[in-house]
Amino acid sequence: MRHAPYLALVVILVVIAAVVKPASSEKQKYDYVGMQDCSKCHGTSALGNQVSVWLTTPHARAARVLRTERASLIAKKVNVSNPSEDPACLKCHTTGGGKNQKLSSEGVGCEACHGPASAYGEITNHAPYGDKEKDYLRAQSFGMYKIIGIDGIKLRERMCRRCHTLERPCAPENADERKHQELALSVIADFVFRHPLRK
Repeated sequence: MRHAPYLALVVILVVIAAVVKPASSEKQKYDYVGMQDCSKCHGTSALGNQVSVWLTTPHARAARVLRTERASLIAKKVNVSNPSEDPACLKCHTTGGGKNQKLSSEGVGCEACHGPASAYGEITNHAPYGDKEKDYLRAQSFGMYKIIGIDGIKLRERMCRRCHTLERPCAPENADERKHQELALSVIADFVFRHPLRK
């Protein structure tokens, strides 16, 4: 029993070490800021006005379609009373999966693909200053998703197919239409080269 206090101390230290992790190993949590913030720079012609391009896409209309008659008909089939408020619908039709009330009406914006911009949204944290590769790595260190290169294609595939799947509640029933809506990896892989910022 002489060693009991030492044994107790060792057990306490082991428990503390298991519970408390060094700050450097913790993954930083970033928040979504919304298209308003992105448009401050990316809504200007100086950078190619990516926001105006986004506005012409189905992603920009993704939240609005939840308030249409067609959405109501689809929702009834899966026992959803209000698709514009239901988490199952908002998960794919809004940035942040419907968890951020501020973004619930903006559709699928920049941050859905690029990641929450609370840190990299600062111009000094992601603007290219000359060395694009280095600047891109800096942006990633502030939470921007890696979407370029082989690893980027894999990440984009996972991101896109979270929603663009034929198992989603609003997937078409018609076989031809289902085949037309399948999102092939080649489409996902090619998308980055057609991105409005990478002209």
